[in-house]
Amino acid sequence: MGKVDYFMVNLKKPNPIYYAGETLSGNLELRINTRMKINSIKMHVYGKARVWWQETEHYRSHGKSHSRTCTYSAYENYIESCLFFLVKQNDELYIEAGYYSYPFNILLPSNLPTSFEHRIGNIRYSLVATIDIPWAFDVHSVRSFSVLSHFDLNSMQALRQPMGVSGMKQFCCGPCKSDPVIISRPSFSVSISKTGFVPGETIFFSVKIDNKSNKKLDKITIYLNQKIAFHARCKSKSVYRTVAFLKCPKSIEKKSIEKWEDRFLIPSICSSSNGTCHIIQVAYDISFEFGSSGLSLNKNLRIPLVIGTIPLRSNENQSINYPFSFQASHFESEANTNMELKGEIVKSDVETYKPFYPYYDFTQLPS
Repeated sequence: MGKVDYFMVNLKKPNPIYYAGETLSGNLELRINTRMKINSIKMHVYGKARVWWQETEHYRSHGKSHSRTCTYSAYENYIESCLFFLVKQNDELYIEAGYYSYPFNILLPSNLPTSFEHRIGNIRYSLVATIDIPWAFDVHSVRSFSVLSHFDLNSMQALRQPMGVSGMKQFCCGPCKSDPVIISRPSFSVSISKTGFVPGETIFFSVKIDNKSNKKLDKITIYLNQKIAFHARCKSKSVYRTVAFLKCPKSIEKKSIEKWEDRFLIPSICSSSNGTCHIIQVAYDISFEFGSSGLSLNKNLRIPLVIGTIPLRSNENQSINYPFSFQASHFESEANTNMELKGEIVKSDVETYKPFYPYYDFTQLPS
């Protein structure tokens, strides 16, 4: 590292997790082994959303087929400011060998969207400290932190209501059609008792299948999905990520009726979008697929869900605080950043960063 032995952004919180509107506090710590000439020691705080993807488009021109690669991107800035700890005035500025600690306090805006990571786009917050050295490469240290936007499920009464979907499917084999497979319960086919949940909570589901066909059903799977919509100028792109899935432990024999009941444990995932980010929207649903070997195709049935940060109370007047911790995102890190720093980066978590989200423990008694 040359003249710089240590250069680190240290936050006061053991876990770098902050709510929108909270104060970000810490120290920029520096240790150098010899006298240095500098222009400044400063730190930028960034909060931004970015989407970026490419698609191959085919077109015809002068009677011939062609293809081209099109790039789509968009950006939103939520916070960008700079703190100067030392800065050159009129004379040359030198810093002597030794250890230095510069405290800082940054009030975060109250309308920041929740941190989110995906290879196509992210919502990321970071602190970038810089030693600006004249006529030489600057030295940088980068520290990412998570931001959470409160999403109280109790503000949406409809989330307390049960929901379900039903469907019918015919298996086709050439000109012949089998009797329909009817998925039903008294009113729905796939049902859940409510549609608002938090990470750490369990989703109980019930499926009833009336197989009136002459085929055995052996492809029965239920999924918890994350649906992400990315918006660039004049173009949008939607992708699904599987949060969890369960396969029915047995096949449904022909001309038989079966009921399947099971549960999902929701892992550490971000809350549903609340409108604070306009280029990345996150939503959730449960989907149910069923089919049979041969020529049949799966039919997809979906129930929308809302994931929040504060769980539903059993009644409006109840005041219960369930214990929770912060856990790293269930999904693997998918680095996607356009941070371009010229010079030497002595510390950075850009490639390995994963956001943290509240994860509730419903096995412990609430306070």
